[in-house]
Amino acid sequence: MSFLPKFLPLLDTNHIPSLEEVYQLKAQLQEWDDIIAKVAADRKALEQVQAYLKDQHELCVEYRRRHIAALEPTQRVPDEILSTIFIHCLPNSDIQQWPEHMCIGKDYPAVALSGVCRRWRRVALTTPRLWSYIFVHFERCSRYDTLALSTKLLQDWTCRSRACPIFVRVEMEGVPAHLSGASLQRWIKEEEGFVEVLVASVGRWASLSMSVTELERTSPFLAILQEQPPFLRSVLLDVSFHGEQDTAAIANSPLLQTPSLRSCTLARPCGRITQLPARRMGQLTELVIESLSTKTSVGLGARDALWLLGQLPRLLRASLYFDDDRQPMSGTIKSVSLSKLESLSLKGFVIDGRFADLLILGSLHTLAVSSLKLRNPGWQKQGIRQFLSYFGQHLQAVELDVSELDAETFITLVDRLPNAERLKITDFAKRYGSNTICATMLAGLVPWLLPSAWLDGPRTSGCHMSGLKEFTVVCRYETRPIAEALVQLVAGRYEHSLFHDDPSVSGARIHAIEKFEVCFHFRDKDLGEDFIETGLRKLNVDFSSLDISIFQPAESPWY
Repeated sequence: MSFLPKFLPLLDTNHIPSLEEVYQLKAQLQEWDDIIAKVAADRKALEQVQAYLKDQHELCVEYRRRHIAALEPTQRVPDEILSTIFIHCLPNSDIQQWPEHMCIGKDYPAVALSGVCRRWRRVALTTPRLWSYIFVHFERCSRYDTLALSTKLLQDWTCRSRACPIFVRVEMEGVPAHLSGASLQRWIKEEEGFVEVLVASVGRWASLSMSVTELERTSPFLAILQEQPPFLRSVLLDVSFHGEQDTAAIANSPLLQTPSLRSCTLARPCGRITQLPARRMGQLTELVIESLSTKTSVGLGARDALWLLGQLPRLLRASLYFDDDRQPMSGTIKSVSLSKLESLSLKGFVIDGRFADLLILGSLHTLAVSSLKLRNPGWQKQGIRQFLSYFGQHLQAVELDVSELDAETFITLVDRLPNAERLKITDFAKRYGSNTICATMLAGLVPWLLPSAWLDGPRTSGCHMSGLKEFTVVCRYETRPIAEALVQLVAGRYEHSLFHDDPSVSGARIHAIEKFEVCFHFRDKDLGEDFIETGLRKLNVDFSSLDISIFQPAESPWY
């Protein structure tokens, strides 16, 4: 571009151009317009080139990333191994331990895995075991679409599980109280549709857990109790009824007469225990009877418990909640032999010592006496002492609720458990006992578990439970003396175990505590960690060899 130099001094001044200068300036402006248009066109072309190069760069980077991903080991994992990995993504093989948000839906592990990519979806959909756990949870609401959606998902799950055994868990809080008339009928119709789809797969049930509160006589869920799944091995029934006329529905259920049944749990049982088809349940290896509702009419007492145990000679594990202490143990009662029973848990109104007299337990190695109701403390103490005297020599694990126990019972405890490796002490029965007796008993127990060389004063009885490796304490009040005693217990056994090969140290080998758990229900949150852990460190306890857990429940039931 050419321009007149004579105009340069006139630019940005107050000079008034002449007529000739005006013509020359206009010509000059036209040239500038042409140049600006040309530069703009070149700039636009350059921007297009830059955009093209940018797109090409991003495309190359993406293709490079995909090529690198193709070399990753995870891309070369065979479908069979990937399927096995997916199965291990399930929370637990026991569906009872699954959290509520894991029910069938978007949070179910298989659903999450199938949404990653097309290959993962194909592998997930062709892995039947991934869909063989059916967990359905109905909240107390009046939304019919929730029932309808659950029915549809149930159909998908049973279809995708193909021929695999099915583990079923159904939880429902009952029919909403405000429903009536047509709305109630619609709700029942949706329930019928769900139960119909569920029962259609009854031939593949391996485990069933049904929890329904306030079951109606017209409820479609009663149809499940009439089934006899041929391969059912485990059943849990947590069912309560509106009226007493239905209390025998569980006890007479054909479901409990399934020949393959091996594990049975009755929570909030209805009906008399003697109504159970016990002779047809003779193959059971695990029995749990709880009493979680004040409406229960089961009334399990000593006589009924002995009768029931006598019908189940193959039991390996039994947990019984006694909610009736009025059944007399007088008169002629046959003894019961359970040669295979390995674990026994007694709760509630644990009866007097004659219950232990009538039991023959040749294989028992785990005993729990907890959640005590102390209407007659004398019976409790006598019964516990009898159990420890008869079976303590072979017990390896013991859980004991120490509320309202006395020193004689504690002496029996430490003296009759020479082979115990795990000991758990609790004091849950506060409403029946005092606030300080448990703390006194617990603090008094610890010196019996320490080597004599660790104690300040002389003691001729030596150390009891020399093989103890795991110790758990759950308590509420007077925690300071208990904490002090626990520090001495762990530190004393730890120090003694370091020198067990030293000939200068007399006596049998005493194992150090390897696992130590403390649960304090008290307001001082710092006492446990600060006091116990600091005390153990001061006594040179090596935490690398000690699995220690000190915690407080988020919400204590006693406050």
